[in-house]
Amino acid sequence: MAPISAKLADPIAATRLVSAMPSPVIDPRPDEACTPAAKPDKAWFVYLVRAANGALYCGISDDPQRRFTQHRSGKGARFFFSSPAVALVYTEACESKGEALRRERAIKRLGKPAKEALVSSGSLIDALDGELSC
Repeated sequence: MAPISAKLADPIAATRLVSAMPSPVIDPRPDEACTPAAKPDKAWFVYLVRAANGALYCGISDDPQRRFTQHRSGKGARFFFSSPAVALVYTEACESKGEALRRERAIKRLGKPAKEALVSSGSLIDALDGELSC
């Protein structure tokens, strides 16, 4: 049997090779799942979890309660290997995953007193005011 490169050199063999290949099936209707309008935006959240030693862990998830359950079961962040997760103390809804990542970075830059203020007040603006006045 001749290699494929030899068959492609012969125009008749190349035609047979191409005609033997199955033709792709093209659906004339657009795939609704691939269009941006049909794909609903998934809600993303920034969350804070308190560890047994009092530390606060900040993360993002599309389901903070499920993620907290994962943290409690020992799956997920290494942060909880030394001190287990005890409470989901703060959640904040964001418009997109990118926005949630930006908020997570902003919260991670805060000091511990500002994060505690965020947990107690439930507002990032109040927490930032506390951080700036210190």
